[in-house]
Amino acid sequence: MRSLLFLLLLLVTSSITIAQDDAPERVYPYAYDGQWGLIDQYLNVHLEPSLDSIGFFRAQRSNFARGLAWDNGKVGLLNARGEWLTRPRWEAVFSPYRAEPFIARVQRKGRWGLVDLSNGDFIIRPRLKQLNRFYGGEQSHYAAAATKNGYGVVRADGSWVVPPENDSTWISLHVDDETYNDILVMIIRNGDTELVLDENGTVIEDLQELWLEEIAEDWVTDGSSYKIEYMGSPEAGMTIQVNTTMANGDPYTEEVKAPVGYRVMDGVAHQTGEWSTGYYYSLVYYVVQEVSTGQFGIFNREGQTLTRVDFDHIVREERTKLPFWRLEKDGLIGYSRYSFGTILYPARFHSIEPIRGYTMLWMERADGYAGYAEGEIIYLPLER
Repeated sequence: MRSLLFLLLLLVTSSITIAQDDAPERVYPYAYDGQWGLIDQYLNVHLEPSLDSIGFFRAQRSNFARGLAWDNGKVGLLNARGEWLTRPRWEAVFSPYRAEPFIARVQRKGRWGLVDLSNGDFIIRPRLKQLNRFYGGEQSHYAAAATKNGYGVVRADGSWVVPPENDSTWISLHVDDETYNDILVMIIRNGDTELVLDENGTVIEDLQELWLEEIAEDWVTDGSSYKIEYMGSPEAGMTIQVNTTMANGDPYTEEVKAPVGYRVMDGVAHQTGEWSTGYYYSLVYYVVQEVSTGQFGIFNREGQTLTRVDFDHIVREERTKLPFWRLEKDGLIGYSRYSFGTILYPARFHSIEPIRGYTMLWMERADGYAGYAEGEIIYLPLER
């Protein structure tokens, strides 16, 4: 009997472990016909398109990952499996970027509350006039909050470390002069009086000023520069000349001969050489237009094809943090790698737009699917 109970306990424990571990490492929102779903980094679909909108996921550890999702005009939070952590019944939801605490600030009818995302229960019901972002301290996480009676500071478990009875409160991080560690402090204001408190709500007598350091980093280059010139005619084979002014002021010239029948439109050179002898720029590849067909392609310095010569147009795409060549063919577009000149995204998209502040792209495919791309991966179901 005891052996049977142990076996049952082992099976239950195993099933719980599997349930926790089967969440994908990373998931990304994608859309089809105006509805949104979720796909992981291996292009496995975890939620078919069924919601109004889905945002980027935060805390990309599978057990803590969560993303905002909208349905019928309300917002909630999804986990990486596409399951609701808190259903879409809120006007606004905010969840910390870090994995823990696993909580979310929610707003309903203009009032704020706090939800435990591990079970969906309220920590604080939506009764607060204000609930700011949570800051992590040594003992807990803290946020400035307000009720009808005034301002205070609340812990992530819903308890008040500073009762809500003050004119204003806010939280900051003080850099300790000796350890250089961040110390969480709370500033309380009533009239002309300000107090600085520690995490326990105790006044810090000797702390008069709060300060944060910002470190600015200067980028230094070797000072060399270059210019590319295109000479001659396609009928005889054009010459590409790379003229470098080295850091010490010395000139350096390199010439590359293009194949006959192609007009050279643009080129890319990379820095090479050694510090002892000086750096210069050498041609890596160039964009051509075939005279007989009017089609565009990309050749390496030896005249070999990197991007086939059958595109309607190839131009520099410099709207992104990582520049690309924009490939255009039959009304569709793709991207070629700027550093190497080889195709990264085939010309199968109606539009490709950079996402501000990210190295990701938003791509709308010709078959109606739309989603994000980063590096070599397009986070969309494979074309059928």
